[in-house]
Amino acid sequence: MPVIDDHCDTPSIRQYDEGPLFGGRLVKEMWDRYSGADADRTTTSPYAAPGRAEDLRGLPPAYIRSTDSILCVTRASSTR
Repeated sequence: MPVIDDHCDTPSIRQYDEGPLFGGRLVKEMWDRYSGADADRTTTSPYAAPGRAEDLRGLPPAYIRSTDSILCVTRASSTR
């Protein structure tokens, strides 16, 4: 699953809050553990969350594969 954005406010994350393996609740918990529960998410680095980058130049290359059955499909399909 591509974990590329720390917003945690997509339709798929809200719809699958309790997913079979890794639901929205766990996505939010993962970001809290990664960046800190009280982190200022308005200033998250694109190195941590490349989905928030305005411009991907200068970031390391990545391959992201997505299907319509994963929790983060909303963000993965909108990635530039």
